[in-house]
Amino acid sequence: MFKACHPKKSWFAAALLSAVSLGAAAQTWPAKPVHILVAYAAGGSTDVVARVFAPYYQRAWGQPVIIDNRPGAGGQIGAEAVAKSPPDGFLLLMTSAGGQAAGPALYRKLNYDPVKDLVGVAPMGGAPNIFVVNPAVAATSFRDFIALARQNPGKLNYGSTGVGSGPQLAFEMLKSAAGIDVVHVPYKGDGPLHPALIANEVQAAIISPQLALAQVKAGKLRALATTGSSRYSALPDLPTIAEQGFPGVEYAPWVGLFAPAATPREIVNRVNAETAKIMTDPEIVKTYLPQWGLDPMVMSADAFHARYLSEIETFKRVVREAKIPLID
Repeated sequence: MFKACHPKKSWFAAALLSAVSLGAAAQTWPAKPVHILVAYAAGGSTDVVARVFAPYYQRAWGQPVIIDNRPGAGGQIGAEAVAKSPPDGFLLLMTSAGGQAAGPALYRKLNYDPVKDLVGVAPMGGAPNIFVVNPAVAATSFRDFIALARQNPGKLNYGSTGVGSGPQLAFEMLKSAAGIDVVHVPYKGDGPLHPALIANEVQAAIISPQLALAQVKAGKLRALATTGSSRYSALPDLPTIAEQGFPGVEYAPWVGLFAPAATPREIVNRVNAETAKIMTDPEIVKTYLPQWGLDPMVMSADAFHARYLSEIETFKRVVREAKIPLID
């Protein structure tokens, strides 16, 4: 005669079986191809980094590493897909700070919990942005610009790659910290922003190093500061914003890997260790990372996840204080 299981015992048995299954899977991982889902379109910088790292992972793991692209909603479509996938290490998320840390602050509602459903695995490089002005601006230093903005409230413009973009949030952090009134002019990406900046339609912007370096070298833009916690390797003589009196104003975007939150720690730590090892490869350090304007970035999985959570809270505060409209 069939005897029904007590509901609580049945749930506990299922949970125990699931934990045992994940533990066994971690011991044999990876027993099949690993997919890295890039949260942006093919050809972008995040996608390129994933495709360059993939052969290194393949050699380390002895399995094909397949890159899939799932762009949309500023990286949130890809993030949701990974967050809701089985936590077995065979589908990882490749994303950026601008999407994964800023996104939760900007969207009114997400179909997953970015704090509870994903875990940071490893950064794959990072770099600060560059604070630049048009050469016509009467400011040859960052402090000069702050003084000029304070003397001319509402008369200077700054450009960004769009409402809610990382560079806009970084500039809004600066405005709050410095007590300046500079008008935001959003553009639809880097393409229209840069000509406008060079033409002095907007006087200042925070832009990526890949785009800033050539224009600064050509004399079309003037670099006044970097946005990281330490100086940028490509511009070692350029002080950070923090060094110039505003230690709370930091924005150093990264690209990195995430996994579903319940992924076994053994798998998370293994991917983290392999990624850190790749960061020391001479070809990566001397060739690929400089091409993308990135510096090597090695952190434990726990440290990377903690940084991710901290940045979410920072961006939420900036969005609230700057009264940036939330995205439905």
